[in-house]
Amino acid sequence: MAPTGKAVDQALHEDAADRGYTVAKALHLLASKELTLDRRCVIVVDEASMLATPDLKTLLEETSATSVKTVPRRVLAAIAKSTAWNCRNPNEIDPFETAGI
Repeated sequence: MAPTGKAVDQALHEDAADRGYTVAKALHLLASKELTLDRRCVIVVDEASMLATPDLKTLLEETSATSVKTVPRRVLAAIAKSTAWNCRNPNEIDPFETAGI
């Protein structure tokens, strides 16, 4: 999810997700029950600092109610780059470097 369609399109172009929505669209779909979340979902929010506080509050309420994990994209990238999490084969291609994160 992201605040703008352009950011969603960019994330999908980078294969950062299998589906993408603007936060406004996701909140609308959740309210109308056209989108359902369960505890197996992980929501990555790109450009989270650009979200309006009420939208972020509503999103977090929706995801918390269903035990969905919600992570700002930059936090996810920082975790993935940390040495504690960097336990992969050194010859393996780094997806975050490939995506420019």
